[in-house]
Amino acid sequence: MANYIVEEVKMKNILKVILSLILFVCIVKVYAYELTYSEWSSEYPKGIDSNLIESEKRYLWYKDIESNIEYLKKEDFNNKLVDYNDFKVTKESEESLIEPEHFIDRVINKKVRNTKYTENDIYGLTINNINFKDKVLLSEIEVINNTNQEKLELIIDEKFSKLVDKNYDEYIENKENINIKFKNNQNVNNLLVKLYYKCNCENDNTFTFNYLSKDEYSIYNNSFEVQNCIMEINPSKLNPNLVKSQTFYTYTDKLYKTYNIERKLTDKYYKDYNDKTYTRLDSSEKTFYRYITNDELVFDDSGNIVTDPEHYCIKKYCIVKKYKKEEVPETPPETPEDTPPEIPEETPKEVPKKINNPKTLDNIYYYFILLTISIILLITIIVLIIKKNIKKIKLKLNNKSSFVELI
Repeated sequence: MANYIVEEVKMKNILKVILSLILFVCIVKVYAYELTYSEWSSEYPKGIDSNLIESEKRYLWYKDIESNIEYLKKEDFNNKLVDYNDFKVTKESEESLIEPEHFIDRVINKKVRNTKYTENDIYGLTINNINFKDKVLLSEIEVINNTNQEKLELIIDEKFSKLVDKNYDEYIENKENINIKFKNNQNVNNLLVKLYYKCNCENDNTFTFNYLSKDEYSIYNNSFEVQNCIMEINPSKLNPNLVKSQTFYTYTDKLYKTYNIERKLTDKYYKDYNDKTYTRLDSSEKTFYRYITNDELVFDDSGNIVTDPEHYCIKKYCIVKKYKKEEVPETPPETPEDTPPEIPEETPKEVPKKINNPKTLDNIYYYFILLTISIILLITIIVLIIKKNIKKIKLKLNNKSSFVELI
């Protein structure tokens, strides 16, 4: 009896090995393949089974680049973008007697400086603030050095040249400022000025007389009224102003970085972009499609494509679908030279590869035949093994009966 059980176990193991070999041969022969795809396109594929189509969301990517960078005052920003954390302070400006214009972030510094003059700092004279209500005619201006009674050589504008030509009989009418310079500096105490004029004066006719320093500051001055035909001006009639107090200004400006933004976009659409300085433009989302181009595919019982059939389909149910592509007709033979070529109505530039819907009947029939043959082969093997074992059992029973009779 023990021998019989051992034989039965051996028989089962042999059947398992045979069945595994048959299934292994079928799987390796039919399912060993790799997926191939069409090119990605933004157009949805027409006439293609939806199970074969893959989609992917892609985007344009952009990078904002700063341009036209300038450091400006707040008043000059206009429509430019500003980085208030990036600023510069200018160097202090040169000194000026003119107070500068005020701005928001401008810092203005004032310095009061006193300049002292002496009685020897006389370099010229001016007659200004002329307010003649009557007709006053000037003839000559003389500047005399009292120490030697010499007349100084005067430098005067061309239009007033007749006032220093020593012609006392020629007169000019004037209400403009008269500026005269000396060739050398003079001591105010040594000077005497004579003005020659004529006037039928009935009203007040006044003017201001000034002795000027080298920087044309009035250090001696006074106002006079026209009276006689000759007026003499000596130092005793003038008021000294030997200290000049001046305010000098300097300033610094705070300038901020201003700029414009230029947006640089990628030329193509990408799902991800390698350059991490670029940002995805979500509003540019676009769907791209591709489809599987294999002639045969393996599906599981849920209709999903199996990408690893060599392992998956050993324990799971799978089905193979075949996709047939229509063949493109061959180019017709060339037309002989003596026969005019036929011109077709439309000549397509390219014949697309069309994939028909899956046709699975041929595959099912093929595998049904293969399964039937396998079953018949297994049954035959089982029957042969059973017959062999029955013969062995009969022989053993016959031996036992012969032994009993002998006893």
